[in-house]
Amino acid sequence: MNSIFKFLTFVFIIIIYIIYYSQCISKSLGNKCLSQSIPDNSYLPQETFSTKTINNISTEKPNYGRSNLAKYIHLDLKGAPPKPDKFYESFFNFLKSLQMGVKGVLIEYGDILPLEEIFVDVGHQAGYTKSDIKLIKKAAKENEIEIIPLIQTFGHLEWILKLDKFKSYRDHPNLPLVISPCLNATYVLLQDLLQQTLDMHPNSNKIHIGCDEVMLNNVHDQCYIKQMNKSERYIDHIQRIVNIVHQIRPGIRVLIWDDILRHDEFTKNDKLIYPKFFNNIWAASAFKGGIDRFSMITNTTHHVLNNRQWLHFMQSPTFEEKYFSAIILTGWSRFDHFMPLCDILPTAYPSLLYSLHILNTDQFLADKPFYDCETLMKSIGKYSQLCKLLPGISIFSSISSLFTVVSKIQNLLKLLYDTSPEYNRKHSFVRRYELDSQLTELKSFQNDLLSSKERLNHDLSNLYSKDIIDEWFDLYVIPIENQMYKAYIDFSPVFNITSWVRRPLI
Repeated sequence: MNSIFKFLTFVFIIIIYIIYYSQCISKSLGNKCLSQSIPDNSYLPQETFSTKTINNISTEKPNYGRSNLAKYIHLDLKGAPPKPDKFYESFFNFLKSLQMGVKGVLIEYGDILPLEEIFVDVGHQAGYTKSDIKLIKKAAKENEIEIIPLIQTFGHLEWILKLDKFKSYRDHPNLPLVISPCLNATYVLLQDLLQQTLDMHPNSNKIHIGCDEVMLNNVHDQCYIKQMNKSERYIDHIQRIVNIVHQIRPGIRVLIWDDILRHDEFTKNDKLIYPKFFNNIWAASAFKGGIDRFSMITNTTHHVLNNRQWLHFMQSPTFEEKYFSAIILTGWSRFDHFMPLCDILPTAYPSLLYSLHILNTDQFLADKPFYDCETLMKSIGKYSQLCKLLPGISIFSSISSLFTVVSKIQNLLKLLYDTSPEYNRKHSFVRRYELDSQLTELKSFQNDLLSSKERLNHDLSNLYSKDIIDEWFDLYVIPIENQMYKAYIDFSPVFNITSWVRRPLI
């Protein structure tokens, strides 16, 4: 994702559904292809109601719901890959039973794929096995869910380039972010990666090659042999990757994120004319991730509003309905390989359900039943029993409870330090009666936190491995525990004070 999209506007990138062959990027374009950038204000909320009154006359607003729009759910495994035997069969069954137009999943594997040969010691040490991949494919087939593998082929290759043996492939010697497009060895390496990925997905007729957030420096020594500017180098790289994909599997369709291609050097360059490359467009909104680096629980309201804005944009007079043939609801788990976990998947179930509902109906719900799956399901006209199919549904309620406790603790700690700042504590000059009640309340919250933590640990262990659980608690629970411990230390010297000195305090 584009960094501006992540930090400021949360404007989601369009996915380009590349059905061209390698010559489509060349100067002699065979077919007229189209792309379109997203609206500048796509992150802004829309009106909550479907009607509005003008001069006391109620006017019905147009309904843009597209229940027939193909929908794909993005599973970002570089964040917190669930246990295969505990997640996929149940989740795919849920998507099928839901009957809300979900055609497939876009699985971003990252370092989770069970790769071999040169990549044998590159991936996650607790990554998926080939048996796990077979289980995922079997579950998808049984529930009529299409799998589109996503494998990054330009930027976001930190999981490979961070290692010493692959340092020579870096675009910049000190930045393990982008692979150099100036090395022939790059394409040998990526061909191997793509070959193994497609071999594990023999029935996939689409593949996503990533290529978002490519912070290309173009400074590798080999780049000076054949002079190209950055935009030309980017296009040349994509063309070579698409050629490799088609050599491995002729006729396969290739998807790519288009945030880089929407820059002026592409849209206004006569040699590169980006809008002519494509004749089929997918959109990409989100149901989780992409807002904050640290996020304990998913912001459902934000994502629902964004999906509705996308829905209206796709139906705007600028486009014919056929231009947008699908939408991917992205679910980012980390900003990149080095970033912390955010929005663990079960916290995003309400957002996913409500976002699918808004895309299908263009209708807001009267209330905000975000914290109860069964209530939400009834609100969108689905059987509440389907909630039992959602893997890790108890994790959502456990994290919601924990989030409430943590928020209370944070508010109380702020009050403690606001009313008894360091200066006052240094001189043992604090309001004792208030301090007593606040510390007693803090102790009560500490017990609530411990109880919530134990419950959540149990629920998480059913779906995630220990390393993920440890990371999550280190990020979202340990810091608040440390703050509480520090508070007890800070206030202990003044806890037994029963008389105070005259001012000034010196």
